[in-house]
Amino acid sequence: MSADEILSIDKCGDLFPYGEDAAKAKYRELVKLWHPDTNKSAEALEVFDRINALYDRERELLKNGQWEKTDFILLTKENGKHIAVNYDTFFGFELGRCYVSKTKVIYVFDSDKEKYYKNAVQRISAIRYGDKKMEEDLGRFLPKPYQNFKTKGGEFVLVLDKHEDVYPLRSVCGYFGGSLDDRHAAWIISRLCNLACYLKYSGLVHNGISIDSCFISPNAHSVLLLGGWWYAVREGESMLGAAKEIFEIMPVSAKSTKRASAVTDLESVKLIGRKLIGSSAKAPKPFMDFLTGGSGSSPYEEYEKWDRALYASYGERRFVKMEINDLYRKGD
Repeated sequence: MSADEILSIDKCGDLFPYGEDAAKAKYRELVKLWHPDTNKSAEALEVFDRINALYDRERELLKNGQWEKTDFILLTKENGKHIAVNYDTFFGFELGRCYVSKTKVIYVFDSDKEKYYKNAVQRISAIRYGDKKMEEDLGRFLPKPYQNFKTKGGEFVLVLDKHEDVYPLRSVCGYFGGSLDDRHAAWIISRLCNLACYLKYSGLVHNGISIDSCFISPNAHSVLLLGGWWYAVREGESMLGAAKEIFEIMPVSAKSTKRASAVTDLESVKLIGRKLIGSSAKAPKPFMDFLTGGSGSSPYEEYEKWDRALYASYGERRFVKMEINDLYRKGD
């Protein structure tokens, strides 16, 4: 590999093979080539330092039963069993990292975030429906746990199932250059208002509805609330926390009492809408009035208010296809 190729590497697995012995052999080979005492090129010292940094990272990961390379992670459970994932995209969130593959969403919580991990597992496992029809109508929009475990390195992992046509909302927004056509934003807001009603029915405040916790199926015009459940509590109970952007739009009463309020979820939906639209969008006035107006305390009333704004903006509803090709194209 050239100096530029080595210097461009961020993940140790792109330079070193998996396994302690194999990595050590590769390291010795590279040291012979790039040690500044023997390699007099101008880049030698910088390359040598990068090799050492990547090797240290490799040893640290292997010690904790993990490994990484581009678009691939390996996690080792406490019992020694591995879970290996080729992922399409990943992003950090305030408690750890999220990896998204074709059929899975993997949340990896930092070792000091156990209480949030446990709360997410508890809240997701406790999801209930009033009857079979409600489950059929709403079940596909809520998380379905695949497995959860603690890693050998002390992190906590929550793995959720998903369909192949379901993507992170942030990735979809990025695909369209940072903002969506207002008609696409409209159906996303509609689905989120519906989910806010379900949360109210369940007596929960999610406290984590954000552009990072939501996933969408462009073909089905559906929104799935898969992330953020680590902050969910019963309405009126003490909050566990919230991401900074959600804390900023919380009602003053929730901030002062630190008690969960449904208004937080409703304001979070409007914040997502404003982000999806972007500052330069020219959405109809009733649409924008809803997004910028304050929320009442009832998700049911807010849904009715949104329905009226939607009709005033566009008239009768019609399906507008969202065209996406190669969502995870490299370099974007």
